[in-house]
Amino acid sequence: MKARLLQVFRLAMLCLFAAFSQTAYCNDHLFPGYYIDNKGDSVLCKIEYNDWNKNPGTIVVEVNNTRKTLGPSDIKGFGVTGYGDYRSATVSYHPGPLQGNDLPEAFSDKIETKDCFLLVLVNGPYSLYELALSERFYFFISEQSSPPTELIYRARQFEMAISEDEQYKNLLSQYMIQEHLWDQESYSIKRLTYSQRKITDVVIRLNEAHSGKKAAPTIRAKTRAGVIQLDIFGGGVLNSFPNRFYTYFSTAKLPATFSPVGGLALRLVFPGHFNAFSLGLGVGYSTFKSHTTVSGTTQLDVQSSTWYTQADYTENLSVSNSLLMTNFYFMYLLPGSGKVRFYGKLGLNAEFLLKSGGNVYSNWSANYTEYHSTNPPYSGGSGSGIYEAVTFGSGSLSADVAIGAQAGRHKVEVAYNSPMNCGGLGEPTFKMDSFGLYYFYTILK
Repeated sequence: MKARLLQVFRLAMLCLFAAFSQTAYCNDHLFPGYYIDNKGDSVLCKIEYNDWNKNPGTIVVEVNNTRKTLGPSDIKGFGVTGYGDYRSATVSYHPGPLQGNDLPEAFSDKIETKDCFLLVLVNGPYSLYELALSERFYFFISEQSSPPTELIYRARQFEMAISEDEQYKNLLSQYMIQEHLWDQESYSIKRLTYSQRKITDVVIRLNEAHSGKKAAPTIRAKTRAGVIQLDIFGGGVLNSFPNRFYTYFSTAKLPATFSPVGGLALRLVFPGHFNAFSLGLGVGYSTFKSHTTVSGTTQLDVQSSTWYTQADYTENLSVSNSLLMTNFYFMYLLPGSGKVRFYGKLGLNAEFLLKSGGNVYSNWSANYTEYHSTNPPYSGGSGSGIYEAVTFGSGSLSADVAIGAQAGRHKVEVAYNSPMNCGGLGEPTFKMDSFGLYYFYTILK
């Protein structure tokens, strides 16, 4: 029965690995989406999307298995389902850094004009757009159907003092006055910073005042810092003990057993590339126990082939302990547009044995027969006792590999932990490895 369950564990891990591999080696990040041609018609398509950190200069679309490259002059805009919409526009902006050692001594009046795809942050009577270039990002706003206008923000450094040109606040203040919001909400402009979230909130409020309806951004604002997630998990592990060890009379190997496991996992998700990369730290608790019986006949105190003691023995072998498990891991979440996304993990475990007396014991008993040269065999009596076959140390290190599937806040994962040596310093080797099936629920996201 246990061998069959072990096969099921391995088969489940193999199936998930196959699905993971097929997705991992797919080079084309084709996502469902659309584009609007210059006639104003929407065309459903697939778009080669790579979670751009900068606004793309061109896009590759696939329609009816035919691919083509489109630029801002070829279409009016496009959208990637679940990731955002872009509008084609010709914009003028004031180039220049906002921080670092390259700040100019004076505000430059240089203006550049560019045909580009603008990321739509808010769509409505007042629309907000973002242009992310290699040196910095820029925000643009349009009223009704007018062309996008730069929300101007510049910085300079003169004699170690940094000063800012915050013209974007003036333009947003005019819209506040226009929508009769200035008297009660002027504080929002005074505290405003040139950030996506802050400016998005102001433009949403302008739209609400203009239309009288609740407005919302068309995409979720992308954070430029890591995201912390907290998971609670539970599941079961199949612990196996692959090596033989010496008992009181012989050698033995303990059978694999199942144990429950549960704990918490904290994960730092790095922004960009579909939030694919993250580092995590998990803490869990589990127990393990196993027992078996060995019996047989062996010779003791052998003087010669005719002078020895024969023992007919039975040994009841057992181990029982509990584990505090810590796991530091790297996780890669495969890009995807569906509800289910696959991931892989590599980790290093430090596992601590919590029971000081939870070692491997042999509860033995034996009947002895004495063989002394040509004398007839005679009874040597019987005996019993408890023998500590392996004394455990405080813990050990191991590695693990896992693959899983994620849907929203839910994750299902199959993991393998490499053998760790539980034996203490100077003790016989006693290894334990495990296959685990886990369910994770994200409680903080």
